[in-house]
Amino acid sequence: MAGGARRSFTLIYRDVRIGRVDSTREDFPNLLATLTSDLTSDHPDIRHRVNDYIQFWIEADRLARDSPHSLDEFLQSVEPTFSDLINSTEWFLLDHQNVRLPIHAPTLSPDGRMTWRWRNHAR
Repeated sequence: MAGGARRSFTLIYRDVRIGRVDSTREDFPNLLATLTSDLTSDHPDIRHRVNDYIQFWIEADRLARDSPHSLDEFLQSVEPTFSDLINSTEWFLLDHQNVRLPIHAPTLSPDGRMTWRWRNHAR
């Protein structure tokens, strides 16, 4: 995102459209954005799993603010249950030219903020 220009993408996981991503800024190596979820009901198993993953990050964010002493225990006990999503190479941002840009699994917060890093230095 040269010069802080805003860009819009579609968040994709395993060929399922998860939502619209409006990038807001870069804090190298992280990029920050807002995520607006896609409310369609196709692929319910994948959507349910991704929603659980989003809720996991929302709870981690809450604990980081409200109960930092509980965060490590929460991450150690719950994060491994999402290793399939965290380690997946099937996360992408789809740009306006329908080019798939690979990313690492994003993290999310209660206010709809999403943070990600490019995988393989995609841009």
